[in-house]
Parts: sequence; structure tokens; C-alpha cells
Amino acid sequence: MAKKRVLSAVAPSGNLTIGNYIGAISQWVQAQDNPDTENWYFVVDLHAMTTPYEPKRLHEKSLEVIKLYMACGIDPTKSTLFIQSHVPAHAELTWILNCNTPMGWMKQMIQYKEKSKKVGDENVTVGLFDYPVLMAADILLYQIDLVPVGEDQRQHVEITREIARRFNRTFRPVFKEPEATNPPAGARIMALDDPAVKMSKSAESKYHYIYMLDKPDDIRTKISRAVTDSQDGIAFDENRPGLFNLLTIYQVITQESNDEIEAKFAGGGCAEFKEDLAEQIINFLKPIQEKYAELDKNPDYVNEVISEGAAKAAAVANETLNQAKKAAGLVMPIPAHELKTKPEVSFEEWLKLDVEIGTIVNVEEITDADKLYKLTIDFGKSQTTLAAGIKEYFQPDDLKGQQVPILKNLAPKEIKGVSSQGMLLAVNHQGEAVLLNPNKGVDNGDKVS
Repeated sequence: MAKKRVLSAVAPSGNLTIGNYIGAISQWVQAQDNPDTENWYFVVDLHAMTTPYEPKRLHEKSLEVIKLYMACGIDPTKSTLFIQSHVPAHAELTWILNCNTPMGWMKQMIQYKEKSKKVGDENVTVGLFDYPVLMAADILLYQIDLVPVGEDQRQHVEITREIARRFNRTFRPVFKEPEATNPPAGARIMALDDPAVKMSKSAESKYHYIYMLDKPDDIRTKISRAVTDSQDGIAFDENRPGLFNLLTIYQVITQESNDEIEAKFAGGGCAEFKEDLAEQIINFLKPIQEKYAELDKNPDYVNEVISEGAAKAAAVANETLNQAKKAAGLVMPIPAHELKTKPEVSFEEWLKLDVEIGTIVNVEEITDADKLYKLTIDFGKSQTTLAAGIKEYFQPDDLKGQQVPILKNLAPKEIKGVSSQGMLLAVNHQGEAVLLNPNKGVDNGDKVS
């Protein structure tokens, strides 16, 4: 039986909170090990542009969310992890769907009405009005089966189903209609400064939430200032919403029962309880923050993860996009190799090639590959591995230490079990491969123009 595809995402429009972790991300981590699902997790940076934003902050927060995903336990070997704007098909399909979606549908969207009031008339953009269609494209591109959403997002999944149904009926069946599902039962974490509303990552006051990267002293201050009440005793009482919310956080973090927690603080007051809760949160977040710090120091690895994720996503998204284009009557481009007259490569296109000098530092045999070596190339500040078909011409010792030009900006590719990215540039001379050697004292990482 085919696996069900599940999709979830977060907009980089604020600070990821402990509420985001408890209510969503922790459940995504668990879902990765479900053998019946295929999981797609991404950062919807295009959605974060629908309301006023700062470009620098958008850039930083997009990377921060990706790193927090991984620090919290999202494993890129188990789930597809990427940034929305890295797959151009999202924007392209949105336009096609726009041209088949009635404006009346968009005017009915509750969140558009609510967000419009918050940002004011001058800041209500076409993007804010239209973002449900972009969300529909996000889902429909991957032929998603299940979209776990809270009640506030169910309308978006329903409009996605309507958009898919209208397109399929107007042209021909292309899109799968997704189902909105309730997230696994879990705690609903409310705001520290107003337990009547859900904790939000985009709240203006820092005392509203616990940020996943908050420092210990900040956590202690926020918990000490959290709204409770003047009643005596520590008890799970929903009629005491501030205290009930803090007890819920305590329970999720410690996995202790109601009775155990109430017994622990019997006879005590809110001050004692809050001190303990703050320390529990600090200890709970510590390993996540340490993992985040490791990832923050290794941007090359992070870039590799999101690049590979985008490549996997694009392979699926582009297939769906092409089906939609054909159904809508667009003329599809003819692949260059099918043209009778081969197009010349322009000078501008050659300039896009990213060729750098690197040194071959290691050469390994590849099992069941008569012509391939696995080469490790050092560029000074980074390394890469690639599979090169030069085994019949060179021994490993002939290659080690050689400086060679490498075409770097190629998509990663799996070749005989080797994750290969890049191409060794060589020439063929009288049936023999000849390495292109700079021979002029250049440094590793130097560009070839």
C-alpha cells in the first residue's frame, strides 16, 4: 500500500515558541517514524511576505526555523525539508490557480478579514488577499493526502479542495483533493500574558511566549511575570486559566501526572511553582539549543540539507506543475536535446557556471563501478565529494594532491551509492583522459572565469 503524504509548514514571521514545539513540531518528529506516511516539512517564506516585513529579518528567520526544525529532531534523511521559495513551482502554480479561482471565494476567508484589520488598509496587499491560493499551490503540488491543521486553518484546506475540484472539472483531473486532519491530541498552549488566547510566535510582547532560543534568565523572568491568580493552592482547575496553562506546560515537559504535580506543590504557592517550572523549561530546551548552536556553526551542512530538500521537492512539484500546464493549454518547452538544431550556449550562460579550483585529497574505489572513483575535493573553506569516470586512466596515487577545476553548481546526484555534487573538468586526448591542471600557483577555492 502506498504511503500517505503528509505536509506541514511554518511561516518565518516571528519567534518559534514552546507552544509551536508542543503543539506541532514535537508531533512532526514522532510522525517521521510512522511507516505509513511520507512527510514534507518546509518554511513558507513567501507567506511571510504578505504583511509588512524586514528583508534581513525574513532571511535570518527562514534559516533559523530550518535549524530549529533539525535541532528539535526533524531528520532530513526521514523527511523532506526545504524552503518554499527554493521551489519556483509554488509561485508558478499559484498564477495558474489564480486564473481559475473566483474572487468571491477569497473574500470569504476569515483569516484575511482578521489580518486586514491588524495591518490596516494601507498595508493590505494583493498577496494578503490571495495567499490562500498560494497555500493551495503548496499542498496541491505534492499530491498531498493529509494536512494536519487546527480549527483556525481548516478553511484553508477546504478552499484548497474547492480549487482542486474546480480545476479538475474545468480542464482534466490533475490534483488530488487533500484531507484536513486533526493533529494528534496534544496540549494547547496559551499566552503567558493572556491565557485567553493561544500563544503566538508573532506577538509584539516578549512576555507573551517562551521563545525556543530564550536564555535562562529571560525564561525565569517571563515565567515569574506570567498571569496566574490570587487563589491559594496549585491545582489543575480550568477555571483558573493562567495557572492551568502553566501546569499544562509543566506536565508536557515532565510527563508527570496531574496528581503527582499537585502533590509536589501541595501547601506551596505560585512563586515556588513558577521557580520550578522555569528550571524545568530551561533544562528541557537546553539540548535543543545546544543542537541549534552546532548547526549554526555549520552553515555548509545546513545549506546542503535545504539544497537536497529543495531538489527532492522540485522533482515532485515540477511533475505536477507540468501536468497542470498541459491541462490548462500552455505550450510546453521542447528539451534542447530534442531540437533538430542545437542551440548555442550564450556567453551569459557560460558566466553562470561556477568553476573553482580544488585539490583532490582522497580517492576511493566504488563498489561495482568499473570506471568510477569517489573523489574528495578540498576547496579551502569547504569540501565536496563527487563520482568521476576516470578509473581506467589513473591510479589513486596519480590523483591525490592534484589541483583541478571543478564545476560546482550542479544539483546533488546519487551515483552508485555516492552522493555526488560537481563535475571534474578534463579533456580527452587521443583516447586518454587528461586532467586540466592550473599550473600557476592558484589557491584552493579560486574562481575560474
